[in-house]
Amino acid sequence: MESLTANQLLAIVITERIGACISFISSLMVIVTYASFGYFRKPINSLVFFAAFSTIGMTYPTLVSESGPNAGQQSPLCLSQAFAVQMFLGVDATWSLCMAFNVYLAFFRGWTTKNLTKLHYPYLLFCYGISGVPALVYLVLSAKGYQNIYGPAIIWCWIDIKYDAVRIGTLYAIVWLSLLIAMTIYCIAGRVIWKKRQHIKGNFLNPLNENFLNTVTTTVDVSASDRRVVSMLPDDSEAQYEDYQPYTVEVETQTQSEDRSQLPAILHMPRITREYAENEVNPDAWLYARSAVLYYLALLLVWVPSSINRIYALVHPDQVNFGLNYVSAMVFSLQGLFYAIVFCVTNETACRRLNKDIRHRILPRKHSMLNEATKNDMTLDRFARRTSQRLDSDINSVTSLAGH
Repeated sequence: MESLTANQLLAIVITERIGACISFISSLMVIVTYASFGYFRKPINSLVFFAAFSTIGMTYPTLVSESGPNAGQQSPLCLSQAFAVQMFLGVDATWSLCMAFNVYLAFFRGWTTKNLTKLHYPYLLFCYGISGVPALVYLVLSAKGYQNIYGPAIIWCWIDIKYDAVRIGTLYAIVWLSLLIAMTIYCIAGRVIWKKRQHIKGNFLNPLNENFLNTVTTTVDVSASDRRVVSMLPDDSEAQYEDYQPYTVEVETQTQSEDRSQLPAILHMPRITREYAENEVNPDAWLYARSAVLYYLALLLVWVPSSINRIYALVHPDQVNFGLNYVSAMVFSLQGLFYAIVFCVTNETACRRLNKDIRHRILPRKHSMLNEATKNDMTLDRFARRTSQRLDSDINSVTSLAGH
């Protein structure tokens, strides 16, 4: 079987480790902002927050890189690296499935904030359990020497190459099944949005714009027959309404989603029935779906190169493609950065508010320091003037005494 050259391995290692550092910082930013600032705790961000821990978990095997295989198949470094890969690598795909399932519940079942919040812990058990159970089983089997499932896998330690079917069954099959189910849900939801596109005005369909304008025009017809209020007037004053003419009033209202991030609701949705959810426009659910689709696209960017590399390895078992391995290593190590970019794009308003809060906290401190420095300079200046005046007075006194 062919193997990568030393220079090719070095290129992969450098790329992995640089990407792992960037990914770690990006994922940490998502976790810190969500935990520290309430206006980031929006519906989609709750699941992204939980998924960010898996991205941080993946920085360990990418930082270790080829040091794991070099340490030996039964070494603690290789086993721990393989466990981390199996544990955290596919978790982002199952979280994407959970996001899609929330879209389904919001669009077609009319689930409310309270209902969706109750699903967080089941989602946690599902996403980390479906990868954690086999990862732990493989670790025990490999550590005890019963079956060396974990071993070198070209760019790191993972499931040994000779158990390629196990890789597909316990990782790639789960990942692509999750992606296909999520794609199906998004396609169905997209049909609903397309049918109701006439309700949308402004730039709502722009995926890079978090805020949108939804204009609703209501026509109120007032006729002369609706005179219940007039009939309550005194008889002598009713004559002045004899020539009353019907008229039409158009009331235009604008609903802006700018400050939705201040609300603690998961979907900010009313308690609605299934029929209402299917037949009425719900901008909050649509925004949730749009954000989830953006995360889904970032997920495809991570998994498509690796899947192509896996198919290539199945078709050509005796060949190793450097380009596919390099791209796979790069996108896996940078997945935290991709998700952080989507996090910032889908939270544009919250990011602007965070920037404003930071500037307001730092700039007053700078102003106070400048004011304090100015006061100190003024105090020193007064002290210098007084000292100079005293010296001049003392010199004059001494001169006067010397003259006498």
